[in-house]
Amino acid sequence: MHGEPGEPHELARQDGDEDFEPRRRRWVRPVAWVAVVALVLGAGFSSALALLGGSSAPRALDREAEVVSDPIQERGIGSGTVAIEAPPEGATGVAVRFTCLSAGEFSWGTDPVEQTSSSCTEAGVGSEVWNEFALPESPKLYITAERDAEWSMVVVYVSRSGGEGV
Repeated sequence: MHGEPGEPHELARQDGDEDFEPRRRRWVRPVAWVAVVALVLGAGFSSALALLGGSSAPRALDREAEVVSDPIQERGIGSGTVAIEAPPEGATGVAVRFTCLSAGEFSWGTDPVEQTSSSCTEAGVGSEVWNEFALPESPKLYITAERDAEWSMVVVYVSRSGGEGV
């Protein structure tokens, strides 16, 4: 690798050597382009997966539900109770779309003790959560939230094939 003392190195430029051209690494540029394209495609693919999978809501059953009532819309601040109409004929459950309108901790459901809960950060304000409940004994929904936490919900009665609850 090292030559004799005083012997010129083949890659070093010599004084007076005007035609000297260092060795070029022709593979560097194509490899860099492949790396950049792979990063861009990977970022795009992962973003698409996040968008497609980000709005999934838990479903109790795989059967299709049919909406059998008009939507009931409510909006509130803090904890409270929302009275809903009596279930129509053929209803087997209640579907609720809960939306946080400010940051905070929220829980809601047809039972005042056992409720679905969610946390909403400043970045998550406006996010929606869907949940289905069996028909309640009394037509009410219970919401527990921090004092100044704002929320809204849309409630519909649903019917699932086979007449079974959710």
